[in-house]
Amino acid sequence: MGIGKTEAALALAEILNSRVGCGGIFFGLPSQATANSIFNRVMDWGSKQSEDTAMSIRLAHGRAELNDDYKSLFKGKANLEEDGAAGSGLVAHSWFKGRKQALLADFVIGTIDQLLLAALKQKHLMLRHLGLSGKVIIIDECHAYDTYMSQYLYMAVRWLGYYRVPVIIMSATLPSSKRMDLVRAYLNDDSISSDKFHFEKGYPLLTWTDSKDINQKVVDWDFKRKSVGIEHISEMQISALLKDRLSGGGCAGIIVNTVKRAQNIAAALRNELKHVKIILLHSQYIDTDRASIEWEIVKLVGKSSVEKDRDFLVIVGTQVLEQSLDLDFDIMISDLCPMDLLIQRMGRLHRHERKRPKNLKNLCFIHCAGVIVQVFPRRVLWQFTASGYCCKPESFCRIRLHCPTI
Repeated sequence: MGIGKTEAALALAEILNSRVGCGGIFFGLPSQATANSIFNRVMDWGSKQSEDTAMSIRLAHGRAELNDDYKSLFKGKANLEEDGAAGSGLVAHSWFKGRKQALLADFVIGTIDQLLLAALKQKHLMLRHLGLSGKVIIIDECHAYDTYMSQYLYMAVRWLGYYRVPVIIMSATLPSSKRMDLVRAYLNDDSISSDKFHFEKGYPLLTWTDSKDINQKVVDWDFKRKSVGIEHISEMQISALLKDRLSGGGCAGIIVNTVKRAQNIAAALRNELKHVKIILLHSQYIDTDRASIEWEIVKLVGKSSVEKDRDFLVIVGTQVLEQSLDLDFDIMISDLCPMDLLIQRMGRLHRHERKRPKNLKNLCFIHCAGVIVQVFPRRVLWQFTASGYCCKPESFCRIRLHCPTI
C-alpha cells in the first residue's frame, strides 16, 4: 500500500496506448469515494496526454455531479456543445453524460459496476463493449469484490480478452487463487494449471500474460519497510487511549465494520473528548453531505495535509476509509476483520514520511470481542486465534468467535 501502484498503472497504460493503438483508459474502482479520490490524479495525467488535441473525460458514477473538480470542467471552453470544435486539453462534453454513452469518452473514471455491466445482457450493450474495446482497462482494489461480483468480473475480463484489450489489475492483497482465475478468464482457458504460480510468495509480485504464456516477477523496490505493532483494545478503553495518545497532537483513524458502531463510537467520543475534532463518515449520509465530508477528510489527513490540520483530529468511519483513499493516520483503531482488509487498513497508518508526535508510534489497536459468523454448507470458516488466522471447513452452523488476546 502506498508505494505507487496507481502511478505505475498509468505509466503502463501510456505505454500500452502507444503500442496497441488504444484511445484512452477506463479506471474502475470499488466505490464512489475511491473514484472521486483518483479522479484528480487521472485528470492531471490525462491533461499531459492531450496537449495536441481535445480529449473527453468522464466521471462515471451516480453522484458525479457532486464532485467539484468534475463540475469545474463544464465551465467555459470545457463544455463543447457544437460539433467539430477545435482545441486541446481535457473536455467534459455534455454528450457523454448519458448512461449509454458514458464509456465512449476517452478517459473514464468510475465505479466497477460500469465494467461489470458489460457481462450482463441488457439493451444497448454494444455501446458499452464499444467504449471498453478501445481503451486500456485498469481495475483497482480487485480483492474487494465478493464472490457474486467476481463472477461478473471474470466474464467481463473474458470479453476483454476476446477483444485483445490490455487489462491492468491491481491489489495489495490479492489471493493467488483469484489472481489465477483472472488470468484464466482473460486467456479463455480454464485448463491452465496454477501449480507453477500458486506458491509464489514474492511481494510485490507482477504477473503478466504474453499470448498464452504466463510470466511472474518479483518487483524490486527501495522503499523503507515498516513494522506495525498490534495491540488489543476494548471499546471501553478507546476514549482513554485517544485522550492519552493525542495529548501532544496528531490524528487517529477508527475503522469499524458497521454504520451503527461508527455512529455510536463517534457520539461517545464527542461527549468525552471535548478538545478533539471528531469526523464521522459512512454510507448513510445524504449525497451532498457525504461528498463534502469526503473532501474535508482528504484535505485534513491526505498526502498534502499539514500539521495544524491534523492535530487533535479523529476520523471514525466504515470500510470506505480502507480502499484507494490516500489517507495518512498517526494511530489506528480497527474492528477485527479478514486479514487482507486489516492489511489494507494498516496501509493508511504512517503512510507517508512526515514529522509526527513522539508518542504516536506505528501501532494498530484491534477491537475483536463478540464477532458472530454465519457459516453455510461447503463454505470455509476463517477463525482468528492467538497465532493468526486458521481455516476450518465446517458444516452448517452458527458460531460465536471470541478473541480475548492477540
